Amino acid sequence: MFGGKRVTLVTLCFCCFIARLYASDVKEPCAAGAFYPDNPRQIANLVDKYLNEVKPEPVEGEIFALISPHAGYGYSGKVAAY
Repeated sequence: MFGGKRVTLVTLCFCCFIARLYASDVKEPCAAGAFYPDNPRQIANLVDKYLNEVKPEPVEGEIFALISPHAGYGYSGKVAAY
């Protein structure tokens, strides 16, 4: 009766333990230099540049959602800043 649940629980605990054992505390960047600069200072400067180019406009009504592009900074940085 409880055998299936027990096996599931033990398997889940084992998987969580193994995942933590092999996980690093900080994920290393895998696209640095391809979709965004590989230098943190260059990233900060690029983001500041995009944000400084935006002309804020008043928002009428209530904001209930935000849509943000998911692409490299060179492709969508200006849109993301807006």
